[in-house]
Amino acid sequence: MTSVTPEVNVTRAVREFEKAGVAALHIEDQMTPKRAGHEGFDVGLVSRQEFVNKIKAALDTRRDRNLVIIARSEAKDSLQERIDRVSACCEAGADAVWLSARTEDEIKAFAKIGKPMVGVPPRQVMPLARWGELGGRVGCIPTVLQVAALHGMRQCLEELKRNGTEAAYFKQTPGIEDTRKWYANLGNAELKELEKKYGY
Repeated sequence: MTSVTPEVNVTRAVREFEKAGVAALHIEDQMTPKRAGHEGFDVGLVSRQEFVNKIKAALDTRRDRNLVIIARSEAKDSLQERIDRVSACCEAGADAVWLSARTEDEIKAFAKIGKPMVGVPPRQVMPLARWGELGGRVGCIPTVLQVAALHGMRQCLEELKRNGTEAAYFKQTPGIEDTRKWYANLGNAELKELEKKYGY
């Protein structure tokens, strides 16, 4: 049986994401299955050349030049290794870089690569404005909104379990009534326009 190379997987992924209309995607140097290195898991990496080849495959495959290809390295051994890996990808044509940073000095070092820098701003350099001052161009908050949403849902469910109704949760949560009204009206203006257009 012939194994599928990473470059073939990248080609397929880029085609599918592009058809779906995404604006950007990052290609990284982690081995499959992906692990959360920031949570202490050992992260296996492909070679630097294989990483570069994945970037080249993505660039060769894309048809929409507005699709941004981001080179993402999870190398943890040294700052220089991360810089060298994404720099090689930038030389191959990557549009931007994603590099996990923990200090201001790391962010400054990454910014010197010369490509737009994408990543999760470390808590040490919050607020987001500081991230931009140090050279960051896109600050991602991949878990913040999910945790906030899950916390709210959990509180609402606990109230429902205790009292058989969510009424107290809605009464006690500041601003939630505005959110409820916003959600209830989503799409209503367009619906009214369509009904008006077709004579309902």
